[in-house]
Amino acid sequence: MLSAMIRAGKADITVGCRGGGCGSCKVEILSGRYMTLRMSRERVSEEEEMRGIVLACRTMPLSDMILRVLRVPPWRELTAPTSESS
Repeated sequence: MLSAMIRAGKADITVGCRGGGCGSCKVEILSGRYMTLRMSRERVSEEEEMRGIVLACRTMPLSDMILRVLRVPPWRELTAPTSESS
């Protein structure tokens, strides 16, 4: 699914290791059928997977799907200002 999202120009998805270990392409499947390959349990728990939260790089769609990207691309992350005390 990740490859298809990249080809379609979906800028909201981030790309990392492409092997299920980094978690940067985490998505929530809202509808549709799919199958997944092995993913790091540090990135996606069994409970999350049961709720449809998966890694796009390890997911193969079996039908049309609707999903939501859960990770914010690094260029969109907001950081709180830090103050240095003397």
